[in-house]
Amino acid sequence: MGVGVQTVVGSVQSERSRPAGAVRRMRREWAAPVAVVAVIGLCLSVNGSEALAASANNLYLIAGSGNAPAPPGSTGTSSTLVGFASPSGIASDSVGNILVADTSNGEVDLVVRASASGYQVNGVANPVIGDTYVLAGGGTLSPSTSGTPATSVSGLRPSAVAHDGSGDVVIADTSNSEIDVVAESSHNPGYVISGAWTVGDLYVIAGGGSTTPTVGGEVATAAALNQPLGVAVDGAGNLVIADTSDNAVDLLSLGTGSGGSRTAGDLYVIAGGGLTVPTGSGIAATSAALNQPDSVAVDTGGNIAIADLGHNAVDVLASSATDPGYGIGASWTSSDLYRILGGGPDVATTAGVSSALTKLNAPHGVAFDAGGDLIVGEANHSSLDVLALAGDNPGYALSSSTAWTKNDLFVIGGTGLSNVSSSGTIANQSLLYAPYGVASLPDGSLSLVDHSSYLVSRVVLSPSMPRAAGATSSNAAVTLSWTAPASSGGSAVTDYLVEVYDHGQTLPIATDDLGSVATSHTISNLSNGVTYDFSVIAENAIGTSTESARVSSTPVAPASPATTTTTTTTTTTTTVATTVTTVVASVQARATVTPVTIASTPVTTAVAVVAKVAAAVGSTPRPQVSMLGAPVEVAAHGLSFAIRCSSTLCRGSLTVTARHLVRLSEGTGSISVFEESVVARVLYRDTSTRMHVIHVPLTSYGREMVKALTRRGASLVVTATTRGGRATRRRFRMFAYQRRTTKS
Repeated sequence: MGVGVQTVVGSVQSERSRPAGAVRRMRREWAAPVAVVAVIGLCLSVNGSEALAASANNLYLIAGSGNAPAPPGSTGTSSTLVGFASPSGIASDSVGNILVADTSNGEVDLVVRASASGYQVNGVANPVIGDTYVLAGGGTLSPSTSGTPATSVSGLRPSAVAHDGSGDVVIADTSNSEIDVVAESSHNPGYVISGAWTVGDLYVIAGGGSTTPTVGGEVATAAALNQPLGVAVDGAGNLVIADTSDNAVDLLSLGTGSGGSRTAGDLYVIAGGGLTVPTGSGIAATSAALNQPDSVAVDTGGNIAIADLGHNAVDVLASSATDPGYGIGASWTSSDLYRILGGGPDVATTAGVSSALTKLNAPHGVAFDAGGDLIVGEANHSSLDVLALAGDNPGYALSSSTAWTKNDLFVIGGTGLSNVSSSGTIANQSLLYAPYGVASLPDGSLSLVDHSSYLVSRVVLSPSMPRAAGATSSNAAVTLSWTAPASSGGSAVTDYLVEVYDHGQTLPIATDDLGSVATSHTISNLSNGVTYDFSVIAENAIGTSTESARVSSTPVAPASPATTTTTTTTTTTTTVATTVTTVVASVQARATVTPVTIASTPVTTAVAVVAKVAAAVGSTPRPQVSMLGAPVEVAAHGLSFAIRCSSTLCRGSLTVTARHLVRLSEGTGSISVFEESVVARVLYRDTSTRMHVIHVPLTSYGREMVKALTRRGASLVVTATTRGGRATRRRFRMFAYQRRTTKS
């Protein structure tokens, strides 16, 4: 899986090579050991329309000018011209629009990235994609429980934002020690307010009262919160609040799925207020001593992650019955609080550090990605981290040769140095100041807000790994099925690549590029009785996923039907040799040919069948693109191609095909046909106009083929295919010489 400029050594093309089982059925004469040298020219021109808009694991600036204060106007401002002022929190709605808690400007802003026609932004019916609008704040009126037009409100100090189950915008209003909501839905989902629910108004729904919330619960608007910095919504629509200066986490119950006998509209302390510091072994949550909880996030099981800022740690409040993967194990107890990050001796790196050994520094933001991994914004380490909770890497760039290990913490953004990088920098090589808030977008990408650089950024990813569900064998074929990636990474999956291996081998002998999002595929022309391994790779416009775990299957010939003998007149017949079937099978991957079953046919008819198949292969040439000269050396172990792209980014595949003569004997007759076999492939990606050399390993079949072909000379065909599907072929003569040694 590549990052930025990407070179993938592997195989991608729409035509499959001849399976190894078929190769073994053909007789070869092997040459003596030789060195093979050829000079091949190649330069691929790709027009700008084929360039990609984003690269996997790059960080892109999507809002903010980096200069404050210059808040957006209520009628909209181009997002990259907006001057946020110490923004702290971020959230995404269900279609990918982004909400920003613009703290020092006293506003909540809407960054429009998709349809946002339902938002109330001072009468703008259709907010413009790419602009940013004030959604709440900037006015002169005080917020109240009875409602105030959101853009008329003054004195907000928002530190966090969230969407509730109805699409309303919930705000942690720190300076006013309140939780507010901007009504975006047509009905009140259950908040205690004193007036009629009006779309576009802002209401105080918790805080502002005189009673300290307790485990037993208090009416939310009568409770006295103390500078809350975080808010999140659980799966049942209840609000989870980081009541920061009270060193507690509270739950505003909406009455559904809130547990116990909680009353809708009441506020309950669910963690904090105790004397004991939480540990990895767990402690009753309301007996735990939190220290300035800053941010909260809820996983799909209802467990609550807490950024325990003063302890430089992240804790999790268990709401489910069993540990879903935090590494606690059998001791997991519902309503206990566990320390899952922080307090260790080591600082997280891109290579990963065990969660029990991590040392955090000012963790402000927590969120869960589409795969269930925990994302942490570390302000004083100037980094964005991920705690691996899912079994598969959803597409994050790690350091070279680093394996994705559950319960390890990896740095996926920032280098630890405080500064600002250009848009499009690889995420874990970019410079951040103080990433506070982080959110997972519906498309699987991440968005983060940098408190000290006043910028909002987005990290796009390759798809996460698909899972091969199983392989079903049949006559000379295997049908592979799989599940789609859990995350598309920010761009929809466009196609799947199915890899075919000789059992236990590392290099594929064939690749099917499906060009579709179907989740099953039949690989034909395999050899019965031969075991193959299969895997699948997902691809989107940004990059390719990691390869799925391989599954094995062995094609099996059908049982022979019962034979019935009938006495008839004697007829002389000639049985067609199996080699004819071999040739037909070998070209079916490259042309649509109706299989012909020959039980008893004269030799001349069999020859005609082979000739017809060969003609079909040559009758559908691909469209042409230009291809100019650059040196390439062909060695017995592989090929090295020098490619120059004329645009800012190009991608495509190279396929090297060996052409050789096959002679078939049928009794006293014979026929000679040319057969083409793929010996090497590569998927390439380049972003510069300089010469870029990529190495293409020969397949195991290719190494044998090259040795065999060099005895009397042969030819190679190089096919270059661009992302747009156009292709060109060039044929090159390959020759060999025998190395001699002189004895003294």
